[in-house]
Amino acid sequence: LEGQLYAVNTLFSSNEVTNNGHGGGAYVSGNLVLDTVSFDTNIATGSASGGGGGSGGGLYVFSTDSNTRASLSNVDFLNNMARNESGDRIAGGGVFFEYPNSGNGPSYVVTMNNVMFLGNGVTSNSNSVGFWSALGGGLAVSSNTWVYLEGVTFNANLAYNANTGGNDSAIGGGLYIDTTAIVSACYFEGNSASGGGSGEKNGGGMGTWAISAATLNRTVFFNNQTHTGGGLDTKGRATVINSIFFRNTATSIGGGIGVNNTNVKVIFCTVAFNSAHTGAGLYATAGGAQLVTSSIFYNNDGADVYENAGADLALENCLVETGATGLVSINVIIGADAFAVGFTGTSDYTQLSVTPTSPARDNGATPDVDLYSGITAEDFLQLRRYVHATPDIGAFEGRPI
Repeated sequence: LEGQLYAVNTLFSSNEVTNNGHGGGAYVSGNLVLDTVSFDTNIATGSASGGGGGSGGGLYVFSTDSNTRASLSNVDFLNNMARNESGDRIAGGGVFFEYPNSGNGPSYVVTMNNVMFLGNGVTSNSNSVGFWSALGGGLAVSSNTWVYLEGVTFNANLAYNANTGGNDSAIGGGLYIDTTAIVSACYFEGNSASGGGSGEKNGGGMGTWAISAATLNRTVFFNNQTHTGGGLDTKGRATVINSIFFRNTATSIGGGIGVNNTNVKVIFCTVAFNSAHTGAGLYATAGGAQLVTSSIFYNNDGADVYENAGADLALENCLVETGATGLVSINVIIGADAFAVGFTGTSDYTQLSVTPTSPARDNGATPDVDLYSGITAEDFLQLRRYVHATPDIGAFEGRPI
């Protein structure tokens, strides 16, 4: 569509665009408003001879007008596929928002509420040598955009790069962003970023790139997997608050969270039962300042917290079961059972609430308004913190006995 699209109670199903086309279900080059719309089993396929096509399996949105707005409510992206054979960049199995960078900072706006990405995939099947990427199995958003996601679910999406001869990468099994984003009350489950070559395979649930700036609040990463950053892998600035990383897997580093060369704050989070070769809860590399405060790291398989040489990682008022030696730390509880009941880790992450006798009770940091911007007044369940004089450690604030 050359221009705007307004759609209500509409189904885009079983459509396909080939020969370097974008947008298997729809291609939009203007403002976009969707309400109660489904994109189901659409395919965008790039050419084997190159050309950069094939992005946006369900939907592709492109505009050079910096006033462009996109609003999606009650929309489902189901089993859509973006794929190519040429080694060119491929992005957005469900949807790709591609806005050119004007050099003036974010100007485009994308808003999503109650949107589902289920079973979408972005795949590159080339063996050409290069740094081409498969980005965002469910959703990919390029630079120069303000992104607001609330109540968005990413389930069983895949970013896959079959390259075996070069440095091609797959980033963001569920979500890939290279821009400014606010992610609130979202859910990432069973997403993966994988491939056959030596390139980066990062962010099983969500992956961000270098110029991004993301704020995550009340968001769950459960059972996602990749090579680096099983739940979340970030190369851009990020603040993660009141969020849960539970049973994610990285075959290399950062089972729950991977932090790469950037400034990151992790505040009032619970990171439990994740696995990785190193840094099963959180892995931080050199190149930025990382502050982790009032957070629980519990029963992660492969050292709860790991600071690589040259990293600037500080822990404050955290509870870390094991593997936090050598870090800059203030008021950190080491070796204690965060839940004081020998919690065995079912699939119900709501059981990660601390008990009345847990050492995590009343041992969190009193937030600095300048640092936390007032966003920590409520916990993961939007219940009031400060039931007592000081908050609890972790995503959940315990209730009075």
